[in-house]
Amino acid sequence: TSTLSPTVTSTPGLTGIFPNPVTTGTSPLILSYVLGQAADQAQLKIFTVGLRKIYEDDRLPASAGGQRYTLDWNQVGNVANGLYYVVLHTKTGGAETNKVMKLLILR
Repeated sequence: TSTLSPTVTSTPGLTGIFPNPVTTGTSPLILSYVLGQAADQAQLKIFTVGLRKIYEDDRLPASAGGQRYTLDWNQVGNVANGLYYVVLHTKTGGAETNKVMKLLILR
């Protein structure tokens, strides 16, 4: 019989956005994610449902393992109630990956 062994991968695993829904002004957005191996760069991007980018941070932790990023809404500016897309974008060597999650904002 054969057995499966885990393979290290550079594909990020988006493990959570909380709180969701978020009430801006009262609580920060916390993004937790796991990288199987160190990435060259990790980015957070937030888009409207019309795919207009409203925020980007290129300086997320990119080392292997579990990571946590806290977003202060004062960095984003004034956002309206509604649905948004949160994208975790990573670059490792020549490979790029995106993990997308929906975020509901209530004020």
